[in-house]
Amino acid sequence: MLRASGARLPDIGLGVAMLALAGYVFIETAGYDQTAALAPRLFAAVLGLSGLLMLVPVAGRKTAVIVLRQQALPLAVAAGIGVVILAVEPLGFELPAFVLFIVIARLLGDRLSLSLVVTAALFTGAIRLIFGVLLGVPLPSITG
Repeated sequence: MLRASGARLPDIGLGVAMLALAGYVFIETAGYDQTAALAPRLFAAVLGLSGLLMLVPVAGRKTAVIVLRQQALPLAVAAGIGVVILAVEPLGFELPAFVLFIVIARLLGDRLSLSLVVTAALFTGAIRLIFGVLLGVPLPSITG
């Protein structure tokens, strides 16, 4: 039988909560039209996968920097999403989302490089394409 150390209990609790929320979204969207259910189910799948990853124990000894990043990352991501929500109206969707992508990557330990900037631009463009063009969900734009 696997045992969880006291330090792993918050990770396990968060992982289980994420899986439960993902399952709830899948159940709630069961009666939706396929197009309407696509975005919530996509987000729920990512949330569920993240929850599963939270349940996997990390092998080896963690350094102080990794532990600090793990403690600061959820707060930084939540604050970043809040800033993006507030900045979307005056700046449009693309710039705040692009900056948030880079900030999160930096918090996860990536170095600032051309490949990171290109990846952030591609992902931001992909989100605009998926929601704005394919799903017909208008995203705020700086041009109005």
